[in-house]
Amino acid sequence: MKKILFSLATAGTLLLSGCDRQAEKSTTTTTETATADTTATATADGHDHAAMAGGGLMAAMTQMMDGMRKAPLSKNTDHDFAHQMAEHHKGALAMAEIELASGKDATLRALAETIKADQQREIAVLEATGERLDAAPANYKEGDPFQLKMKAA
Repeated sequence: MKKILFSLATAGTLLLSGCDRQAEKSTTTTTETATADTTATATADGHDHAAMAGGGLMAAMTQMMDGMRKAPLSKNTDHDFAHQMAEHHKGALAMAEIELASGKDATLRALAETIKADQQREIAVLEATGERLDAAPANYKEGDPFQLKMKAA
């Protein structure tokens, strides 16, 4: 059972670290501009046109990464996985909502609808499980492979 949990945690960590590297490579200047643009462009009709134009996707990615970095860690693999994956899924949900608000491609809009429904359901499960595990005992230590990979992400 521990091998399965460790494998799942490692796979999740690798997925998360891949997202972070891509965000770091492409968003240093763009994120600052996109964030400023999305703050300044809300119109009277309530639409955020910068978010719809693609800048919002980068802002959503940045917000997701910030949420993952701020997620509470307890040195329990299951707890930490649940809290960080909940933040990751919130980012996917935000990006799906941007696609639905401004995307034109029927295939991507249909996929965004599916992603939105799936992510909302999974966020609820991850948050409830993470909360249930808030008092779980530590099962990894500073310097363990899981912890090092999470820091690298």
